[in-house]
Amino acid sequence: MLKTQALTGDAATKTAILPQLSQSAVIHLATHGILDDRRGMNSAVVLASSMPPATPGGLPILLQNPEGFLTAGEIVELQIPAELVVLSACDTGGGTITGDGVIGLSRAWLTAGTSTVLVSLWKIDDGVSGNVMSQFYQQLQNNPDAAAGLRQAMLKAIDGNINLKNWAAFTVIGEAQVPFVWQQSSSGFPVSWIELAIVAGVGVGGLMVLTQRHRVMPRVIHTLQTISKTRQVWIPAIAAVAIVSGGILGVLWWLSTPILYENATYGLKMQVPRQWRIQEPQDSITGTLAVFLAPPESGTAQFYEKVSITIEDLSSDPKTLEQYTDAAVQEIRDYVPEVEFLVPPLPITLGNHPAYQVMYTGKMGEEEVQRMLVWVVKEDRAYIVSYESVKEQFNRVFITVQEMIKSLELEE
Repeated sequence: MLKTQALTGDAATKTAILPQLSQSAVIHLATHGILDDRRGMNSAVVLASSMPPATPGGLPILLQNPEGFLTAGEIVELQIPAELVVLSACDTGGGTITGDGVIGLSRAWLTAGTSTVLVSLWKIDDGVSGNVMSQFYQQLQNNPDAAAGLRQAMLKAIDGNINLKNWAAFTVIGEAQVPFVWQQSSSGFPVSWIELAIVAGVGVGGLMVLTQRHRVMPRVIHTLQTISKTRQVWIPAIAAVAIVSGGILGVLWWLSTPILYENATYGLKMQVPRQWRIQEPQDSITGTLAVFLAPPESGTAQFYEKVSITIEDLSSDPKTLEQYTDAAVQEIRDYVPEVEFLVPPLPITLGNHPAYQVMYTGKMGEEEVQRMLVWVVKEDRAYIVSYESVKEQFNRVFITVQEMIKSLELEE
């Protein structure tokens, strides 16, 4: 059906897969899923040569063989302009629940540039999921609407008297329309399909970290099945669930829609999560234009994760980007107590301009903090975006921060 050569078994390695991701309009991953709902960026799909043992706990396994996994943290750093990514594995829609939404695999693919992601919300049966996926793709041949296609595949599952828990886990996130699945892509590259089917002893169910919502979901399923003894009851029940789910997803979509921060004086714009608090101190001493405070993890939080935008005037002491980087790194070494650089200065881009990024830990009073700084030198100014958090909480909104930094625009 997919008219492509699937990468299966030992052939489905990270080395083989990564070069194809940016060139593929549709990507289908049928593999193990590993959910880490405490550190969402460690959630992963399993690749060849690293079959996980049948014991829970994502992070230790990842550390043992990182080349056998594709994590959310790795995906978010890639450019993957695919029209559709299907993650036919367990718990691929889960992750760390924050004030910015769920941080995990689905968010990572969207951040990387993918338009539509199909994920699962709990553990799924590999045999049934294969049938659902087959029906899903058949529907896409006639109608390039992923949400409608998934709905029709689910109705087929109902007609086949398939247990609700084995098909209802799937959901579509992102754009409903998948316009270029069966034809030439508008971006110029031909449609390419990837199917990664990895067979392992623990089954396609993969691993998961047991949380309260995993214990609640089976009870919800049991309740729906109990009240749905006949088809006349079943269809209204499904409709009611769909309406409630639609309302919830509508609220979540609104919350996930960013707002635009704009400073006309310095010609910059940045997308900011709606739930973040914006402060504009306009501090002439530090040059701080704006501070964006993440929603606290609890009402008792003493230290907010925050992103700041700072402007430094270089008119009296002009510097190139490399000269400014050397001076900034030396200043950090001189003035930050117990500083430890986690990576050397890394060349990247900021607002479509060459930039550098550094990341380090150090002391702020009694707290051990971690900071990431990204800067660009443009004409007689340095534009600095910084992210700061206590070290233990640094990863909590890190994907969101990366999205914010990527959205920064500087007027020419």
